[in-house]
Amino acid sequence: MLSTIECHERSKQSKFLPLIIAYKVHIGNKIENTCNDIINIINNHLLPKTTTVESEVFYTKLKIDYYRYLAECLAGDKGRDAEEKICELYKEASRKAKKLPANSLTRLGVYSSYSIFLFEVIKSTKRAHKIAKAAFEAALADFDKLEGEEYKQACFIMQLAVT
Repeated sequence: MLSTIECHERSKQSKFLPLIIAYKVHIGNKIENTCNDIINIINNHLLPKTTTVESEVFYTKLKIDYYRYLAECLAGDKGRDAEEKICELYKEASRKAKKLPANSLTRLGVYSSYSIFLFEVIKSTKRAHKIAKAAFEAALADFDKLEGEEYKQACFIMQLAVT
């Protein structure tokens, strides 16, 4: 949003452009600090206490999400570092997620998060759709085993992944 405003004001050579740029940097710093704090909590307090594969996969997926937020708002080396970390975490999470049922919300969430990263940050539409489609097809066979709220959530995740 701020980037759009910045472009608009830049095209008008607005006197407010320096304020907009400064505010964008300020917001970026806040996002960076918050994401890093959350990642540290996950690494230092949550992951060490996990007792199941599902919990490990869930917390790793959360880290993927927070690194994606960093990749979206940081430029240069920091942005590239976040992107590399996402790829590394995805490999770890997907390897562990294969131990979960194909229709597991946690497993679907990993593939959905990575697909969103590929689509939104990397701009690799084909890879994003390929991963989402593979997760959808693997889960489809077991969808009838889900009930109630789990079924609704799985359908929602899959709708996000294939659109």
